[in-house]
Amino acid sequence: MSESKPFVIITLGPTGAGKTGLVNRTISHCELNPNPTPRVFLVDDLVVNNQKYKDEVLGIINTNNMTLDTVENDMTKAEVIDAFNAAYWRVRKSSGCVNNGSENCDDFTDSQMKAAIKNNESFVLEITGSSIPKWFLDTHWLGDDPNLYDVFVSCVLVSSLDTLIERNKSRFKHAFELFMNNPEINPAPRLPNITKETFNESNLTIKKTVHDMYSQCVLTKNESKCGKEKIDRLLVFSNNQSMTLEFDSIKDGSVKFEDVINRLYPSNQTSGMRRRRTQKIRRFHKRINTKKMRKSIKNKRIRKHPKI
Repeated sequence: MSESKPFVIITLGPTGAGKTGLVNRTISHCELNPNPTPRVFLVDDLVVNNQKYKDEVLGIINTNNMTLDTVENDMTKAEVIDAFNAAYWRVRKSSGCVNNGSENCDDFTDSQMKAAIKNNESFVLEITGSSIPKWFLDTHWLGDDPNLYDVFVSCVLVSSLDTLIERNKSRFKHAFELFMNNPEINPAPRLPNITKETFNESNLTIKKTVHDMYSQCVLTKNESKCGKEKIDRLLVFSNNQSMTLEFDSIKDGSVKFEDVINRLYPSNQTSGMRRRRTQKIRRFHKRINTKKMRKSIKNKRIRKHPKI
């Protein structure tokens, strides 16, 4: 990889895992030239600083009588979570994302990235991790000239689902306090769906995406899934206590990758909850079946002895 080539760092990981710290760690570990400082394209930042979103959040806060004393309980309510998520996507997809312009937040980010690519600028793109970003690695984006950029993928995982949920709660509470102190200057808080089962499914999806990117875009080159641009290096970090590099696709093999990816986010973190629900269902059906048996026995007795 040439030092003169621009680079793009694609970051992914669960909310609260520490994706912000990934950029500097990736630049340092891969010995990239940080001058000029790479631009960071993050749609979330555009949304939370948008006045329409701030107004909607203030409406949600007032409707639900949210205060610093009640926010810890309020943030776990389904109706509050749904209201925040609806407001987020409504503003993200509406026009006027920046300075009342005609573009929505996604379109504005796209136009800024295309300008950066045209100028051969290094930049950072944070993705949700819901799927391989083929759209970005393919024709009309980086794929127009597959040799133009060096592409790095950095993922961060946290082993404990409970730890992640607590981090998100703490982050939301802090953002809520800052926003209420000065709504005009500070960004409005965003509340992701951190109910245990939903958040776990999201984390498992991210884990699968990282697995697919390594197996199909790094070990092999499946253009139908990965686009034309090659992923030059994939890094996996853990952030249980501090940011620690666990895997480097250039230095480590596929056996270690499988071990790391499974160790860093075990797949059975809500198995106890599912087991309890299954047990309840089984007990319910057992009661129903017992009632049916009693009724059946009684009907047989009635048919055999009509006077009963």
